[in-house]
Amino acid sequence: MPGSLERRSWKPSRRHDTIDWSNQTTPALISLVPGTYSNLGPTWTAGFTLKTATLGIAYDTWIEAAIGGSGNDMLIGNSRDNQLYGGDGDDTLSGGGGNDLLDGGNGFDTALFSGAFHDYTIMNTARTK
Repeated sequence: MPGSLERRSWKPSRRHDTIDWSNQTTPALISLVPGTYSNLGPTWTAGFTLKTATLGIAYDTWIEAAIGGSGNDMLIGNSRDNQLYGGDGDDTLSGGGGNDLLDGGNGFDTALFSGAFHDYTIMNTARTK
């Protein structure tokens, strides 16, 4: 994400919205929680110093899905039903509330859970050689 992006805000449409970082190699922290900021990897600024590019989710705004890149990403869902896809890298996924789908993708991934274990359905769909 080269350029001088420092802050962006998101006001989504009325359909299914996704933050897609899948074509990036830098790690990202993507939060779908309204009123929070996401750190979307480094970006170049004048003087060749690195700053973290930030994306803000407006209050009362609901993003349904996030897709990580090939870095070690952290994806955080909101209180609604979310789909979180880690992609490559050693990712950490936290669904929040709702009926969430967490798919770590390739790598050594971590899912963070809260509440009672019996409230979850956990499937290992990894392919082995």
